[in-house]
Amino acid sequence: PRFGIRINLIYEDTQSDVKNAPAAARKLTSKDNVVALITVLSPISLSVAPIAEETKTVLLTMASLSAKLNTAGPYVFKNDDVAAGIGITLADEAMKRGFKSAATIFAQYNDGVIEYHDAFLKEYKAKGGGVTGTEGFNSDMTDFRTALQKLLTGKPAAITVMGLQRDCAIIAKQARELGYKGQLLGSLCFDDPTVVAAAGAAMEGAIMTSTNGTPSGKFNELVMKKYGHVPLSWSAEAFDGLRFLALGLARAYDGKTPVTGYTLQNALSLITSFNGEAGEATFDKDGNAHRALHVKEVKNGKIVEIK
Repeated sequence: PRFGIRINLIYEDTQSDVKNAPAAARKLTSKDNVVALITVLSPISLSVAPIAEETKTVLLTMASLSAKLNTAGPYVFKNDDVAAGIGITLADEAMKRGFKSAATIFAQYNDGVIEYHDAFLKEYKAKGGGVTGTEGFNSDMTDFRTALQKLLTGKPAAITVMGLQRDCAIIAKQARELGYKGQLLGSLCFDDPTVVAAAGAAMEGAIMTSTNGTPSGKFNELVMKKYGHVPLSWSAEAFDGLRFLALGLARAYDGKTPVTGYTLQNALSLITSFNGEAGEATFDKDGNAHRALHVKEVKNGKIVEIK
């Protein structure tokens, strides 16, 4: 192995349901005696963070942008930046392109989404944009037509879609089916080739902001060879996260004494930067990542980076 160590990965499936996460974390920390936990999605990461602190187990959070995680404790390491920048950058891009009115539809069940939705509204209004309507939705919703019809009455120049991947392809398609011909603006949920493929022509020309950079050609090639598809939205970040942990484990291991959550926490806290497939991340003294933001567009069914 590249870092001179072998990592044993043990899985517990939360089914992306926050109610299942604490029990899964308890099982892994007490029965399996893991030295590190990995979580995805802000609500799940926030529910596991107190357990990580209590048991002195490192928690690496991925696809989790909520700013609340930044102060969750010394054992919590956050592989994403805070959510607000996504909303601010999207608002700036919308105004720069002349979309002076916008409606928003967002996942009110996800902490990170709420934070960058709030940041979008604040920045957009501050720059002179007019918000013609806002609709929140819950995790069990699959028919967004009623909410979209309300938003369409305001005749917005753009509709901003903020949610998880499972939401956003459907919203884009249903907006177009209802006859909306304006601009679609998106966040991280649009930055996924499976979402673009599922939405088809509905997402052509959509503009998005993302914390994920463009992976190297070599990474794309290896993922395609192994799994038969291009990297998905969080593939590069997940790859980087495991390498980040591996680097910490290699530095924490002295060749004799088993690594503990305490020694791994110490090793990871000394890493100040990491350059990976999702782009460069710098880490503050509390283990929170700071990343560059990327603006992308869907052109001919492909996601291309604008800047």
